[in-house]
Amino acid sequence: MKAFSNYIIFASFFGASLCGAQQVASGQSSVTPPTPYSVVASGANSRVWERTLNVQGPNGQSTSEIERFTELATGLNYQDPTTGQWVPSQEEIEVLPNGTAAATQGQHKVYFPGNIYQGEIELVTPDGIQLQSRPMGISYDDGAKNVFIAILTNSIGQLVSSNQIIYPNAFEGLDADLLYTYTKSGLEQNIIIRSMPPSPAASGLNLATTRLQVLTEFFDPPKTAVSTTPIPSQGGIALNDESLDFGVMRMMQGRAFLFGTDASDAGVWVAKSWVQIDGRQFLVEEIPLAALANQLAALPAPQITQKAGALPMIASHTLQLPPQHLAKASPFALPMQLSQNAFPSKGLVFDYQTLSANTTNYDFQGDTTYYISGNVILSGTNNIFEGGTVIKYARGYGITLSSSAAVNWVTGAYRPVIFTAVDDNAVGQAITGSSGSPSGYYANAALDFAGTNIPTISHARFAYVQTGVITAAGNSVPYFYDDQFVQCQYAAQFNGSTIYLRNTLFANVQTNFVNVGATNLNLQNVTFNNITVLATVLSGTPNLFLTNCIFANVTNYGPVLTNGGYNGFYNSTSFGANSQTSISNPFQTVGGGGYYLTNGGNFLNAGTANIDPVLLASLGNRTVFPPTVYSLVAPSSDLNLSPVVARDDSGNPDLGYHYDPLDYAFGVVYCTNNIFINPGTAIALFTPTNPAVYGYGIGLNDAAQMVCQGEANQLIHLAVYNEVQESAGSWYEPTYALVTDSFGGSPGPIINSRFADWSVPAQDASLANLDNSGIDAFSDSQFHGGQFDVEYQSVNITNCLFERVDVEYTPNDGNTPSIINNSFWNGTFNFQSTVTNTPVKNNLFDQTIIPPPVSHRVGATHVIYLASNAGHNAYVTNGNTLDPVFPSDVILSNSPVYQSSWFGNYYLPPASPLINAGSTTADQVGLYHFTTQTNQIPETNSIVDIGYHYVATDQYGNPLDSNGDGIPDYLEDPAGNGSGNWNATMFLNVLITQPQNGSTIP
Repeated sequence: MKAFSNYIIFASFFGASLCGAQQVASGQSSVTPPTPYSVVASGANSRVWERTLNVQGPNGQSTSEIERFTELATGLNYQDPTTGQWVPSQEEIEVLPNGTAAATQGQHKVYFPGNIYQGEIELVTPDGIQLQSRPMGISYDDGAKNVFIAILTNSIGQLVSSNQIIYPNAFEGLDADLLYTYTKSGLEQNIIIRSMPPSPAASGLNLATTRLQVLTEFFDPPKTAVSTTPIPSQGGIALNDESLDFGVMRMMQGRAFLFGTDASDAGVWVAKSWVQIDGRQFLVEEIPLAALANQLAALPAPQITQKAGALPMIASHTLQLPPQHLAKASPFALPMQLSQNAFPSKGLVFDYQTLSANTTNYDFQGDTTYYISGNVILSGTNNIFEGGTVIKYARGYGITLSSSAAVNWVTGAYRPVIFTAVDDNAVGQAITGSSGSPSGYYANAALDFAGTNIPTISHARFAYVQTGVITAAGNSVPYFYDDQFVQCQYAAQFNGSTIYLRNTLFANVQTNFVNVGATNLNLQNVTFNNITVLATVLSGTPNLFLTNCIFANVTNYGPVLTNGGYNGFYNSTSFGANSQTSISNPFQTVGGGGYYLTNGGNFLNAGTANIDPVLLASLGNRTVFPPTVYSLVAPSSDLNLSPVVARDDSGNPDLGYHYDPLDYAFGVVYCTNNIFINPGTAIALFTPTNPAVYGYGIGLNDAAQMVCQGEANQLIHLAVYNEVQESAGSWYEPTYALVTDSFGGSPGPIINSRFADWSVPAQDASLANLDNSGIDAFSDSQFHGGQFDVEYQSVNITNCLFERVDVEYTPNDGNTPSIINNSFWNGTFNFQSTVTNTPVKNNLFDQTIIPPPVSHRVGATHVIYLASNAGHNAYVTNGNTLDPVFPSDVILSNSPVYQSSWFGNYYLPPASPLINAGSTTADQVGLYHFTTQTNQIPETNSIVDIGYHYVATDQYGNPLDSNGDGIPDYLEDPAGNGSGNWNATMFLNVLITQPQNGSTIP
């Protein structure tokens, strides 16, 4: 049974101490301001920015830290032809002395004629392909007959901004302009229709089937790769869109939209086709006229009077092309003009973009903040989004996955990918120029999938976006699990047959699903709050199947069919069977989580278990209840922490969105007593006040001990609060450390961490900052992102995984620490010891940065490791190594192809050279009951494998229990040597989870 008591406890009942708060305040006045950001590395589509912070810790000592972020934009830089160096691209068009214009300060070059009718647009791609084109005209086609309603005419270009040229009144027969925009990523062509076009009926066409078309002629084009994607039905007509590849540049799908009115217009899709007509090559763009009815109705009556005989008025079965008009220089041609007033104030835009797609197989790394300063177009079959990644957008820009691109989505509980605004300083590194106060909407779209290779999007947050996710039409069946959409203009534009959303939060969204082109949306355990319009549609009436959802403050459902049952409603129109209505606000807020359910509300246990079985199992590990909060306190006695927040693991599920559980939240908790953390406990770390200098979650001083004793299938979680909660709320990141002992007390605190998972988004904080005199021990634990800082004291690290962690370890207390059987995946391992007999062995360093030893620490010879205590480490070819490299070390030709199983994603492949390559047998290093293999065969007393190990399991994922007494083997043998003897000094807290009848309980 789930228990429903009040879990929010602000810890005022402890012996109050202002020590932690005073430590924060005392350092703020003396800190040195950070250095300005500067570029330290550049590539074709990226720049890395760095600055130095001087951070004062709780002990009053100041340290320097590096903050960095990676700026991304397709075409961000181009190579200077003189120096060969990458220099910033400039979105600038220059008017040339001959009256033409050119944009040449980018990876692609574009040349513009003075008179569009007398010339052509020439685009030179980054790989040297030349494309010459010119619009021909605008036509109607009803599937049987067609007719031109406008053809290109003389028009002198006008430079209306640094990167835009407009050819006004460029078409005879219609009030329309031609606008070109040069960007770092490509070239955009817009036809701007300024008045109502003539009725197709006047030319004998069928209004119901007529498509509005724009024809652009290409002269002597290169070989083109064409890929086809269906577009959802618009105006009752379904079309296909052809994406065109010209080397590294790709012609992407366009849209038609209305601008210059008060109402925002999400637009409609434009279909492209690459066709030959009478031996001439054309790009044909078209939209069903019925899909544009609202936009066209907003246009004024035409201003142009049709010249008699200029255009055919009656449609024919064969499109009557004007004669091919070759570009030529004219001695009477007028030059390009400069103008500030030529841009139209209102119109219907008909666009396409030719964009560079030379960012291939990009890895968004979990220890990095990214700044999207321009459009990013990704191609390739292995683009990776890692949990912990923070991606910030400038207004109007987005990430597009090209039609052939594929994505590997690598996230998990307490480890989301966060998509947010450039002005959002609450998570990730602050971007230069950030206001720190997001306003309005930014990314457009945060993720745009142009093809059907759409992964399951899980554990993602989309905040302050113009559009969160766009999915292409076709045979894709996207699934979304455990996602959050907050403060969005449009959360998503879904196209395809069926879209599945599971355990998703939508909060403060103008239009939840915009221009839905999918037939069905299947939603389970979704929370909607403060939604202006649930959905708008392209055509037809999509079906929304909703189960176990909450609708709160939803103003308008829109033209969709809402079906389903077991839903809850607050201040919203109810529908369906077995619904629940609340007369009071069902939500409560703690920290940055605003959608925990209130105790005793009628949305608890109100759902049905007849839902997606994957979702049902997931809900059993999640919760709708908030954490107990300890903030700015000094506990007067020991803390013994266990899971106290109810997981939704029994009875009928609760309605709505479920959070990753947080049992406790600690913000500047200063401890001189002990903290015991039991298996399965989850703790959020935060700072309750703005940490202008630093902030921490848990501070340890004097003889305090922090003992994290998890289990293989019940890890302890220590994470920054914003890895779970959707907004900043009134809390801040603990920018100094999740846990620190930097107070200088004596004899010094001790941390023991076993089976604990530590996580920080990007590089936002230290996981642990340790510099007191205790001897700490970390074993069987995992660390993700951030830094692991150890100075002065010795820390023993055994069988731990460091995933993109900056490990800075400089012990000089005279003790001999040990670093045995760990895996360091990417990140940094900067170990500078003052003793020469440090055991550093059986470790895997996979693409890890290993700085050279510092001579003032260990002497001029740089000797750190002795052969008797080191070696049997593994590295990847051409990667950094420890000094020296021993004959027993293993040099891999490539990173291991890791495999996934019950407890993680870093199992070794069966034939790995790391198997049986260690320095001793597994029982001698406590890994008797552990394995590196997905076959779950334990090491026992074989030669130990190199790197991180998991506890071996049975076929159902349960830790092996050889004697069947309900206690896993590894718990009955805490020394891990196969003896089965209890050792109280190594195993301080035992939780018997599955006792069997007749068992002897120790």
